[in-house]
Amino acid sequence: MGSRATSNLTLQPEGNSWARIQFFEGLARATLSTGRPTLLVLDDLQWCDQETVTWLAYLLRFGTDSRLLVAATARSDALSDNREVAATVRALRSGGSTSRLELAPLETADTAALASQLMGRALLEPDKELLHAATGGFPLFVVEAAQSQRLSGRSDPIAVADMGGVLHRRLEETSPNAQEVAHLAAAIGRNFTLDLLQEASDLDSDSLVAAVDELWHQRIFIERDAQYDFSHDLLRDVAYSSVSSARQWLLHRRVAQGLELLHVSPLEKPFDSTERR
Repeated sequence: MGSRATSNLTLQPEGNSWARIQFFEGLARATLSTGRPTLLVLDDLQWCDQETVTWLAYLLRFGTDSRLLVAATARSDALSDNREVAATVRALRSGGSTSRLELAPLETADTAALASQLMGRALLEPDKELLHAATGGFPLFVVEAAQSQRLSGRSDPIAVADMGGVLHRRLEETSPNAQEVAHLAAAIGRNFTLDLLQEASDLDSDSLVAAVDELWHQRIFIERDAQYDFSHDLLRDVAYSSVSSARQWLLHRRVAQGLELLHVSPLEKPFDSTERR
């Protein structure tokens, strides 16, 4: 976000707290008092508190004639959950004081280039494919995988076992609903549909779709011909192995019941003499 344009955001302090305004102004003056171009970096804006983002809005208004640049990063799919911060960002954007740059995950070649730089050696083609599948091209996970390999002192090809921690981390970074859907999908195996997930899951339709979308955005799921699958067999294995044997049994039972509900008509179901109307 830059300060070249003036935001139309109006600061409204709670309870007409002029002390709060004075604090904001003092902090803004201190930030801009260096006499040099100033860069402020704010990571994970989606977790920002309202006070901080309100001050940032104030700073951008206050410093319109200053050489100031605010660079903030946010997960677009998570920013909407923080309604107050999202509203402030929208107001800044409508005022023309911010620019938005969409950053997609790295492709295989760029993932390998980053890892090679961190590890100090070139990667073989199988290593490149494995690393990209394990990290999804997200720089955070690429750095984590490369550092793990470098600290281990190994110079041989990347092993599947070396990616286990990164894969678990990727799943743990998702929401509880997304993890539940990933476990269920792992029990199904390959090429599962939303209908089957719906029948086998306890989630309502909206929650299920949100979870699948999250897994798709995180490159854990991919979509093929109106069906979904894990982006790599390693992710399926990790999702399946992260639940207990008893839980796996329950997941398979739910999948079987879901398949029956979808593909077996009432006339084809076996007669149960104990069934009561």
